[in-house]
Amino acid sequence: MTLSEAGRCDLLWVESRHGRWAYDLLAGDEAIGHLFFATDSGSRAIGEIDGQRWTFEHHESSQPQVIVRDELDPEPLATFTQRWTGAAVVKFRNGSEFFCQRSHVWSTTYCFRRNSRKGSVCISQEAPAKPGSRVTICGEAIGMAETPVLVVLGWYVEILMAERFVETAVAW
Repeated sequence: MTLSEAGRCDLLWVESRHGRWAYDLLAGDEAIGHLFFATDSGSRAIGEIDGQRWTFEHHESSQPQVIVRDELDPEPLATFTQRWTGAAVVKFRNGSEFFCQRSHVWSTTYCFRRNSRKGSVCISQEAPAKPGSRVTICGEAIGMAETPVLVVLGWYVEILMAERFVETAVAW
C-alpha cells in the first residue's frame, strides 16, 4: 500500500520490532514507512516511504535545523528550521514552503501548512508518555510530492523533542 492509498486511513507511528531507535508507520496492520536512527544521539536517521529514502540530520545552531537529503543526492531536499516562537518552517528545494506549529497553545498536535491554508499533514501525540503518534493527511496533501517527507520529518522531530525533554529532565 502506498502513502497516497493509505492517506485517508488512520496512520500511526509505532516502535518497530527491530528495536530501539527504529519506527514503523502503520496503515492498519501494514507497515508503509520506516524511520531508523543511525546514532543514539538522534542526530542522524534514515526514513523511507513508497520506496523513497531520505537522510535526516539535526544541526544545533542559534536556530536548530534538520537537513533532509534524498539518499542518492548530496544536495539538501528540504530544511526544517526551528524559530524562537516555537513554530518552524520547512523549505523545499523546489521552492515549496510549509509552516509547522501546534494547532493551539496546549495542543499535542502540530501541523505542517502550506502558506496560510489549513493543515496539510498533522502529527498528533495523544499523550506524552504514550508511544506512537497518529498522522492525519488532509485532502489536498494526499498525493503531494512533499507529503511523504513531511510525514517522516514530523516523526523525526517528535523523537528529537522527546529525547531533548528527557535529557533536560535528567539534568535537573
